[in-house]
Amino acid sequence: MMKLKKILFFAVFATVLFFIGCTEDNTIIDSTPPFVPVANITLAQTTITAGTLALNGTVEPSNASNQAIIWSVNNAGTTGATISGSTLNTTGAGTAQIRATITNGQTATTNYTQTFSITVNPSGGGGGGGTSGNVISPNRTQELMNADVRTAFDAYSRGYLRNVTVNGVNMSYIYAQGTGPALTNTVTISEAHGYGMKIFALMNDRATFDRLNAFRKAHRSPIDSRLMAWFIRTPGQVPINQPWSNQYGSGTATANSATDGDLDIAYALLLAHSRWGGNYLDEAKEVIAGLKESSMHQSPVYRPKLGDWHARNWNITPSRPGTDPRMESRSSDWRPAHFRAFFRATNDNFWNNAADMVYTVLGQSANNNTGLMPDFVSGSPARPEPNPSVSGEHNMHRFAYNACRTPWFIAMDYVHYGTPAAEIHINRISGWLRGATNSTVSNIRSMRELSGTSLQNNYNTMVFVAPFASSMLANADNQAFLNSLYTAIRTGNAGNNSWITPYNAYSAAIQVLNMLLITGNWEAPL
Repeated sequence: MMKLKKILFFAVFATVLFFIGCTEDNTIIDSTPPFVPVANITLAQTTITAGTLALNGTVEPSNASNQAIIWSVNNAGTTGATISGSTLNTTGAGTAQIRATITNGQTATTNYTQTFSITVNPSGGGGGGGTSGNVISPNRTQELMNADVRTAFDAYSRGYLRNVTVNGVNMSYIYAQGTGPALTNTVTISEAHGYGMKIFALMNDRATFDRLNAFRKAHRSPIDSRLMAWFIRTPGQVPINQPWSNQYGSGTATANSATDGDLDIAYALLLAHSRWGGNYLDEAKEVIAGLKESSMHQSPVYRPKLGDWHARNWNITPSRPGTDPRMESRSSDWRPAHFRAFFRATNDNFWNNAADMVYTVLGQSANNNTGLMPDFVSGSPARPEPNPSVSGEHNMHRFAYNACRTPWFIAMDYVHYGTPAAEIHINRISGWLRGATNSTVSNIRSMRELSGTSLQNNYNTMVFVAPFASSMLANADNQAFLNSLYTAIRTGNAGNNSWITPYNAYSAAIQVLNMLLITGNWEAPL
């Protein structure tokens, strides 16, 4: 009987507990603490002398759920950087880009990444040139060269960066005009805009870069919307069939694409991806796809076209045998380092073929003694394009205001990728230039025949001097001339670009970009 009472008592007690529980909130309480994402990582030291550095990163906020940092080298530049655990090892001067990754740091399933630029000064702390491997640098300390770059960059920003609001969106553009009647009264040109996007990415100014990128996306080519409109007269409007006139005639112009601007825009987006992550890689791939489809001659030519309007099926009679404007290509678009970066982004071997194409065309069209290349080529094999032709530009068969940039683009391929063909070509140019000018900056003239004969004996400009300086980087025999050239560039004495006009936006950008390369402050993307 007692057992039965006990059983009844416990049954009643359990029933009471059941009903009490039913009157309360029966939600299951998860005791797992909420996820706290990483907001930032700070690095204690970002300037060192070549050697080793213990990477001490501080994670913010301090209560982030995951805080273990994995370090890796994103781009060694000229520093020879490697990482073992949390120790950075460097062997030469320049700028190294390293990446910090926290597994599942951004979300519970997404990694957090952040990139840091490490300035590496030469061992011994002196101004011995900061040489690493076969790349030489000016006889100036890294700290001073970094300050030189900042000074030139600040002047460029003050002079040419413009902010504007279009349809409620804050944007920026580079104040620039081009040559030719259709390009008067413009606020910007895609070439200048692409330069600006590269500069602000390399200078790690994400806010300005994003405003420039917003402007680019708001002004698309009417032919291929993945590419930027060539010129803009009014922010928010893409010119279509707009009239022009001058003393030579009149007509209409539409702002389709120009290849040089889009090449730099795609490359700048890859730089942004390497520095900041985000959606820049997808945006770069979109532009790269547009370039391949609309602005590149396809297999087996692989040369850049002039823009998305340039067609192989034009009914045009060549001006002389062996030339063909339908196959015309501008040497300022021959950018093998860009093409190699595009391959890394897309794994499309088309871009490796395009990089190799550059040296094939140089072999066919450049002077064997001077290394100088023409502004434009056409035909197969490539030959200097005679005047006049489809682009309407003058001096097409000479080393003029398009070809003057090409030594810099070839130097990039050597500095960033160690391409042997690039080394051979810039050594040919630099060796000829030392002899032709007696290693004197003031003897560099703007515009020459491919044989080297000067056509402007009393005129010097940054757009020629700065790229020639970059062509010095592969040969220690060029050290003294490089020192003089760099001094002229950093002081602005390589041609007067000190006044602010929309035409000087190009020389100011070329000054900053070549200084970034020469001082070891330009890391290749990806």
